[in-house]
Amino acid sequence: MGYSVHCFETPLALHDVNVSLSSRFNRLAHPDAKVEEHKTQAWEQLKHHTPNLFNASKFRLHSYSKDHHSANDHHSALTLHFGVTDYASYVGLCCSSLVAQLLLDGERLHHDRFAFLSRKVGVAAALETTDGYVALLKRSTSVGLYQNLFDTPGGHPEPLTCHVTQKGLQILEADEDESEEEEARSRRTEVEVAVRREFFESITNEIHEEVNVAPELQQLPELLGVVLQTGACTPSFSFHVRTLCSAQELKELYEAGPADKFESVELELLSVEKLLAGGSSQMLLPGHRKEFSRPRSTLASKRSVNNVPAGQVLLSLLQRTSYLISHKDIRVASCLDPCDKGAAGTCSLQPIQGVNSVNLL
Repeated sequence: MGYSVHCFETPLALHDVNVSLSSRFNRLAHPDAKVEEHKTQAWEQLKHHTPNLFNASKFRLHSYSKDHHSANDHHSALTLHFGVTDYASYVGLCCSSLVAQLLLDGERLHHDRFAFLSRKVGVAAALETTDGYVALLKRSTSVGLYQNLFDTPGGHPEPLTCHVTQKGLQILEADEDESEEEEARSRRTEVEVAVRREFFESITNEIHEEVNVAPELQQLPELLGVVLQTGACTPSFSFHVRTLCSAQELKELYEAGPADKFESVELELLSVEKLLAGGSSQMLLPGHRKEFSRPRSTLASKRSVNNVPAGQVLLSLLQRTSYLISHKDIRVASCLDPCDKGAAGTCSLQPIQGVNSVNLL
């Protein structure tokens, strides 16, 4: 059960991020046919136990890099190198006992330890209210993985939304070989800009669908960093999204019923002030104390903790293994290995260790 939190130097807006698409960034099929058979069998088995589950294409993270504009410009842009994969490959390979061997095989055969893994791109939100609370959702038994565990709102950017497929990538690259350079570059730019827009808009849409907060009640998302989940290092890009709602208003919106209400059964709200106050594992829920109505220190006003930006501290804390909230055991789903037998059972609480897990890039 491993994960690492990678925070970017500053929160990134849409114009700070670029996307590079290529079929070279797709997962490679393993030369041993038994591996691909295992992938298919694992997916079919999960579908049998979770009838609502369906396969769909996802973006695949090959790598990401920072681009410094000039020696005198400290602002850096992020370039995401995306291919295309699917959810079944994630379940069948990244959630299997084969991960360690696949990492070794990838390094040995291609000098890329992730070559045979899905690495599907996920998005997650630290969704903050006007009075300084962030939201967790308890996942229902209708979802495929991490049932009955708490997670941040999130999901995936969808390739089909911007008409990107594996075959489409190959056609785009073939056209570049045959077309005029300027025409081909224009076509590629158009597609990559659409993917970047989908990457940012997907978290806005997921919040709307899962928590019932309409886009007009959300400020523009800022990208804080990426959490690499389990030994397969499956990426979940984490955003900070401020709402125009108070904690009470957020609860009322959720109780009114989001579009994807079947995915969760409970909303928990964590105090940002207490999350940032030394990383204590003792949290209070709104309404359980009279101090609920008092002004809160939000991420916007509390700029840093130990010289680490507050948003990045929150990202790290939200991705810790577990929290104790009003005497309830809460295990955060995005940190768990779905193959771990304890994932669906009793958890042993582990203390939050401040910001020591933050790796600044």
